[in-house]
Amino acid sequence: MTIGAETASALSGPDLRALFSTAAVWLERNAAAINAINVFPVPDGDTGTNMELTLRAGVAKLAVRDEWRLADAAQALANGLLMGARGNSGVILSQLFRGLVKVTQRADGLTVPLFAEALRDGVQIAYRAVAKPVEGTILTVAREAAAAGARAQDTTAVLRGRYRPARAARLDFMLGYRNASFLRVTGFDALAGVQDVRRGVQVGLTLGRPLAGGMELYAAADAYLGAGAQRSFAALQIVAEGWRSGSGWENVLVSGRAAWYTRPHPRSTVVAGLEYGGGFRVQLPMQLALGDASGGVRGYERAEVGGDRRIVLRLEERWLLGTVRGTADAGVAFFWDAGRVWAGESPLASATPLRHAVGLSFLAAIPPGSRRLWRADLAFPLARESGARWTLRVGSQDRTRAFWTEPEDVRQSRSRAAPLSAFVAR
Repeated sequence: MTIGAETASALSGPDLRALFSTAAVWLERNAAAINAINVFPVPDGDTGTNMELTLRAGVAKLAVRDEWRLADAAQALANGLLMGARGNSGVILSQLFRGLVKVTQRADGLTVPLFAEALRDGVQIAYRAVAKPVEGTILTVAREAAAAGARAQDTTAVLRGRYRPARAARLDFMLGYRNASFLRVTGFDALAGVQDVRRGVQVGLTLGRPLAGGMELYAAADAYLGAGAQRSFAALQIVAEGWRSGSGWENVLVSGRAAWYTRPHPRSTVVAGLEYGGGFRVQLPMQLALGDASGGVRGYERAEVGGDRRIVLRLEERWLLGTVRGTADAGVAFFWDAGRVWAGESPLASATPLRHAVGLSFLAAIPPGSRRLWRADLAFPLARESGARWTLRVGSQDRTRAFWTEPEDVRQSRSRAAPLSAFVAR
């Protein structure tokens, strides 16, 4: 397993191509939102669409090949933007990046200061291209962005040398202990379906002796404890791993879930849970988002806040309403999420106070008694800040298969060179 750790301090031609290709994707995703706020000076509702089509035209010029000199890539982008400009907003957007052509003629790499200079030059060109510039439009946004760019620091400095290449080849020894029985319950993680939950103890341990990579020992553990009956059940699972070197333990990752299920009424289930994920002395890139779709606080998906430790509390009350025409179970749920992140040791991370959200879910299981639960979660964040907004999330999942499934942003930070548990099913 090899993980690269190089961090560039300046963008090359291929980097510029990748940068604007990604920007085009994000602009496409948010074009409708830009259209919705397009009410001044003419409420024609097409600014986002025109900008998206214009940027796509520029990116298409860069897509013809993978390798570019920086200056050639900037020129191709500018030409594509100009020739593909749609509407007034597209024309202005095409002018904003003409500054890139100027600054890249004298540099082999595009640094943060050079990009800020290019944006400032592009704003001046765009203002001159408009006969009667009107403030409160894209011109104002671009000018303020250029001013902010001029004040910005080169954030790549904190990443240089932060991560080193990691190679791991090891011989593992795995052992496990299980003293558990299974209890059949109804309506815990499914709406009305049955599932088997584990009562008892299960522990898996992996010890590895690295054959290469400079580490002395790899250790991972997966521990589970469950107890209760059909109307009240509690469980805890913790998953951890780490590497030991001459300087001590590092790349220590811990995650887990504790939950209590109770059924106060035959049609009602209340679930209270706590979820945690965190890294300590992490030498691999890692950042856990406050609003991560699989493990964060609902309603904060757009909050650009992340760190290397996250805790989330969840409380939900579900009600089974009944069966609809014999084809599906239907239900509703009321939920409360609360969570926070700690910056820890992650570069460019930030900590948050406890953030809350409340919401309503519409539930369905098809066919009746299915373990797969369809949800439409309508979440309302209780904090007024950037990125906090009501969200509607629709999806389905069979949560009866495992008590704890790690969020993707935690899982992808693990070494993943071997299973963490001696048991196939957790």
